[in-house]
Amino acid sequence: MKSLKNITCSLLLTIATLSTSYTLSAPVMEIYNKQKGGSDFVRFIITDLDTGKTVASPYVGRGKGKQWQSPEGSIDPNHELQFEVWTDPKAAKQTFVVNASGKKTIYLSWNPEESVPLYPQTGPLMGFLGKTESGLPLDKKVNVSRDEIQFASPSTSMTQPTPVIIQSTQKQTRALPSIPSQPQTTQTTQSSPASTRALPQTPQSSSTSDLEIVNKLNRQIIIGFSQKSKNSTQEFVNPNITFDETVSSQEPISISIFDVQRDLLGSGEQATTYSGSEYEFVINPAGKKTVYMEVISSGSLVSLRPKSNVSSTEKASNIEQNQIQSKGSTKVTKTEFIAGSFRF
Repeated sequence: MKSLKNITCSLLLTIATLSTSYTLSAPVMEIYNKQKGGSDFVRFIITDLDTGKTVASPYVGRGKGKQWQSPEGSIDPNHELQFEVWTDPKAAKQTFVVNASGKKTIYLSWNPEESVPLYPQTGPLMGFLGKTESGLPLDKKVNVSRDEIQFASPSTSMTQPTPVIIQSTQKQTRALPSIPSQPQTTQTTQSSPASTRALPQTPQSSSTSDLEIVNKLNRQIIIGFSQKSKNSTQEFVNPNITFDETVSSQEPISISIFDVQRDLLGSGEQATTYSGSEYEFVINPAGKKTVYMEVISSGSLVSLRPKSNVSSTEKASNIEQNQIQSKGSTKVTKTEFIAGSFRF
């Protein structure tokens, strides 16, 4: 009987240890866009009011599987945070202030049909499963509560500002590289128009291609996208997650892959800056309906190639390796990155 008790205690201790380690690695913030109509994306600009810095400016897709999660170390839940929200490029801004000091997570849902559109996530089955829809551990005792979210009246401002990028003398803030004004090929074949997704402030093109980049590395990377007629985008992308855009098939695409890690301070704590390598590529999508690619390891380097697990029909309409031009790599040191969509 004593042996059985010892086994039971060991199992419980193991489960508790695994649960604790998983919780520690979970992101501080998640936003689940439950909006049922309108734009496919809702824009958030999140500002840390204690430091005055913009800490995130994501476009959050609508529905399950498109939740946005904060990069590790980017948000302090003990600081007062301001959320500026646009449900549409022409909609008035709505502002919320979250003060969840003492809490460990800020897992939020967005639904304009609610009296306060920004509110704590409850998770499936009214929270009985103890996790969010995306599978993150959810404990109401340590998650933000409704009374910690203050709603301000909608603003009359109709203009979405670009994310604030704060520079210092010791840190760099990464801008996306400029792209050539003319395609580097004489090919002018136009592809058939593909379906486009609605991105705020993104001009429509008469000839478009779908861009998808899958992170096949075993670590988080940052993907930067730039095209002459579109807003530049920069996103943190976890392993096996896809970065996607709708692009013009008549212009070259500039892609930057940042294989970087967060710097460490003298105390051993993580800094807000990153160091590593940047890999630059220029893609000419002319004549292709899809630009499906994947980021892979090539020895000690990082490379970009056409997506491998596609059907023969998809392969025929997809980008080819000779349309992906590597521009080399450069070192990145003590650089701050801000995710979002913006124009320089």
